[in-house]
Amino acid sequence: MPPAQLSSQASITSLLDVAPDMTRVGYLFSPATNPLSVTSFEEQAIRFGLEPVQMEVNDADEYRDAITAFANRPNSGLAVNGAAELWARTGTQ
Repeated sequence: MPPAQLSSQASITSLLDVAPDMTRVGYLFSPATNPLSVTSFEEQAIRFGLEPVQMEVNDADEYRDAITAFANRPNSGLAVNGAAELWARTGTQ
C-alpha cells in the first residue's frame, strides 16, 4: 500500500476509534503542498463507509472558515494534512 494510503487509513482509523458513530470525514488540504493525497483520502473514507468531504484551503482565513463550517455538522471527523502547521498561530503579531 502506498504511504499516502497508509497515512489516510491510519488517520481515519484513529478518528473512528474516538468517534465510532462518525458518518463523514473532512480533509483539510492545500493543493500547493499535498495535491496527491486527496484522492487517497477519499478512497479510504469510502472504504470505511464514510462520506468524504474535501476542503481545499490556501490561507489561515480559509482554514478557520472551513473548520467552523464543518464543525456545525454532527457525526463528523476532521483530518488535516501536514501543511496546516504553517498557518497555525495564536496571539498577536
